[in-house]
Amino acid sequence: MNLTDIVQTKNKDVKNGRNTYITPSKSFDGFTKGELIWVKSYDDSAIVVFRPMDGNEHIIEQQFLKYFKLTGR
Repeated sequence: MNLTDIVQTKNKDVKNGRNTYITPSKSFDGFTKGELIWVKSYDDSAIVVFRPMDGNEHIIEQQFLKYFKLTGR
């Protein structure tokens, strides 16, 4: 997955009144495979997500998006 995929999906979801979710494709760096993470926003090089497992917002930079996949499609 890359930032372009997220931006296109997020923009469609906003237009349709839906939330955008990603999930780690494998466990790494404290993220658990299969956990549901809400994409709040994005910029030119990263996305801002809310992670319910710890109740915090996180910034995921573009180079780490390869460890995630869009879910709920």
